[in-house]
Amino acid sequence: MDSGDSVYRKARVPGGFAVRIAVCLAVLNLAAPAADEPFRVTLTSPHEGEVVAGVTRINADVLGGSGGEKVSFYVDGRLMFVDTTPPFFFDWDAGAKPSGKTIRVVASRPDGSSSDAQIHTLGIDSTEEVEVKLRQISVTVLDSNGEFVKDLDLGNFQVYEDGVRKQITNFYKGDAALSLILMKDMSRSMLSGLRIEKSKKAAIQFIQSLRPQDNLMVIAFNHGVYPLGDFTTERASLVQSIGKIVAGGGTCLYDTLIASCRKLDERHGRKVIVVFSDGRDEHSTAALDDATDALLKGDSTLYAVGLGLLGSEDGQRQILDDWSRQTGGRAFFADRVDDVSKFYAAISEELRWQYSLGYPPTPSKRRWHDIRVIVTGREGVRVRARTGYLSD
Repeated sequence: MDSGDSVYRKARVPGGFAVRIAVCLAVLNLAAPAADEPFRVTLTSPHEGEVVAGVTRINADVLGGSGGEKVSFYVDGRLMFVDTTPPFFFDWDAGAKPSGKTIRVVASRPDGSSSDAQIHTLGIDSTEEVEVKLRQISVTVLDSNGEFVKDLDLGNFQVYEDGVRKQITNFYKGDAALSLILMKDMSRSMLSGLRIEKSKKAAIQFIQSLRPQDNLMVIAFNHGVYPLGDFTTERASLVQSIGKIVAGGGTCLYDTLIASCRKLDERHGRKVIVVFSDGRDEHSTAALDDATDALLKGDSTLYAVGLGLLGSEDGQRQILDDWSRQTGGRAFFADRVDDVSKFYAAISEELRWQYSLGYPPTPSKRRWHDIRVIVTGREGVRVRARTGYLSD
């Protein structure tokens, strides 16, 4: 949705990384107000004079409330969202290019009284050549029993790029909203043993298991690439589109991955690709190296579900495994289509407990950049994250 569009849906979790020149990590004060504290609302982020772009969280703190308050969020006088449950916030897409805006919040009580606060963000002169870019990493942390570690904070993480420690400017726990593309194989091999019908059912269960605020897109492929609409939070339309998939033709996995990477490059925040396939690439115009480069230039985490990719298909299995490992995801393989649902469920669960880190990379002429994520203050944990990226 363009930043000029009307009322946004609220993401009840961090909605992506704000790309900022002046970075501020806001901490909400959730302590109970004193009984005699006057009713008022404050804007805790962004701050007066800050330059913001991309998905930016607007945080409001209501003081002296007694319950039942609501907060209305305005940008340049236009109502964008009304929040009725604390903590009060709105994830606003400020657009790719910073521009000056007036952000205003109004807190109202059931008795009709209200309080308001506002700040002004700054823009960048159109004549200036300014590029603000963050590397974004999704990180999964497991304990010695293979269980997700869910209680880490910013201070527990260190990120190194090419051996140099980087400042983490954006940190969200695993509830940050997603932009996710499901790549769905519908080649003729899916006709065997009701694979296509069972895999469609599993895909529908998967998208319904994701949270309402997650933006999803499905791209079906055989010897062609067929996007089933654009990104949406509307599940019913996706379910209907998946139900209409008919199997036939060959496989162009590489072309589809490149198309998925390009779509996600236009998005802010956490980005995920889930690939379902049951055969090797036969019809792509792009080569394997082209697809791998497209994946490693971006920030997406890839998960793969391979069906029947064993024996003679070991080469294809290795490709999916490499893509997953390099981007911090996982690959699952099975001989039976009935096992696909449990793999999708495992992916959905993992996405809920990931951490999201953002940092400004150092300009360099190197093409490949190593990334290493370290967790401190916790013994015996395993970290899974992107191993590096390719610069343009």
